[in-house]
Amino acid sequence: MVAIGAARLLLEICLVGIPQLIQHSQLAMGRDPLGSYELRILEDATELQVTGVIASGLSGNIRTVLAANPRIDTIRLNSNGGRTIEARRVRDLIDAKALSTSTSTGCFSACTLAFAAGQQRLIARQAKLGFHRYYFPGITGIELQRQYEIDKRDWRSRGFDASMIDRAFSTAEIWTPTNEDLLKWRVITGFVPNS
Repeated sequence: MVAIGAARLLLEICLVGIPQLIQHSQLAMGRDPLGSYELRILEDATELQVTGVIASGLSGNIRTVLAANPRIDTIRLNSNGGRTIEARRVRDLIDAKALSTSTSTGCFSACTLAFAAGQQRLIARQAKLGFHRYYFPGITGIELQRQYEIDKRDWRSRGFDASMIDRAFSTAEIWTPTNEDLLKWRVITGFVPNS
């Protein structure tokens, strides 16, 4: 029994501990292994476009841009996702400033957590929103359920359809509902003009 327990511990260290340690050390050095992002001011300085990964440090950079550009009223999120905690920080900034959100190409995974905070939530007709349950090595199923409940509560408070919320947090692969369904479920409020 002791040998089996030691083997499990070693396997856990190799599969979970070492990858987490590597990721945290890269983050500590200011490099997010998930990738990078780009911020661009558009539309006569009324819109901030975020392209790329929702990576560590994004919310701080957005805060800086918003402070220097008080006319920005919309955050355009074109992202395949990234870090859940950073997406929540972006969501909180959007909430605090009562900004709108939009996407011209698509917003997937953790990006949807930030997108949901928009006063108006607009999508280009050819763009998609993509949802799935998130995962992080070493986090137990019980803790993941607690984390899902935080975001489910947020979405319910915004009036999103309950069945849509349940499906979004139970789907392992990316689920991209039709834009008409997103409108019906109150996830989006409309479409980007001329899209």
